[in-house]
Amino acid sequence: MFCVEAFVFFVVTRESIFYANLRQAYFNSPAYAERISSRTVLFMSVPEEYKNEKTLRQVFGNNINRIWITSECKTLDKKVMERAKLAYKLEHAETKLIRAANSARLKAIKKGVALSKPCLDSDSCEECQSNTSTTYHGIKRPTHRVKMFGKKVDTIRWLRAELTKVIEEISILQKKHRNGEMKNLSAVFIEFATQKDAQVALQTVSHHQPLHMTPRFI
Repeated sequence: MFCVEAFVFFVVTRESIFYANLRQAYFNSPAYAERISSRTVLFMSVPEEYKNEKTLRQVFGNNINRIWITSECKTLDKKVMERAKLAYKLEHAETKLIRAANSARLKAIKKGVALSKPCLDSDSCEECQSNTSTTYHGIKRPTHRVKMFGKKVDTIRWLRAELTKVIEEISILQKKHRNGEMKNLSAVFIEFATQKDAQVALQTVSHHQPLHMTPRFI
């Protein structure tokens, strides 16, 4: 009985050592060591006075490559979702119009009807200059009402205009986030120069008060 227990203990110990060595070899392999995620630490519950790059560099030294201080992105997320919806609607409307025009063209070809050439000279075409044409190769362009009892508008032109406005708003919000003008959250990503520096930062107490700068994750 003693021999069996000793053998089991020996096997478990040997396999544990083998696993630890294998894990360490993987962490030191170029495929893993060169990844940014292997040198980046996520700190949670970051106090307000630590939410700036200067203070964080004083705490962790000069071995920091980059710092990302997370910020409130609810407004930006809504705008990005709105942009995606507008882009999808625009793509759907344009595709539907093009398919309808192509279908009419194929029917006309089968019937032997001569097709009128589209206007190529924008200087001499009043519709091209005013951009108010209601047809596309003889097919009526899609329209809709912005409000329930409002005036009908050209769907494609309206979507393009709205998409332009939303893209501009997103660019402004992104610039504010990059400049640190938005509300910061209590989470910080710090990329260190080496895995060793990241591991040291992970295991070092970086704030004198409990439950601050913790939990931490590689």
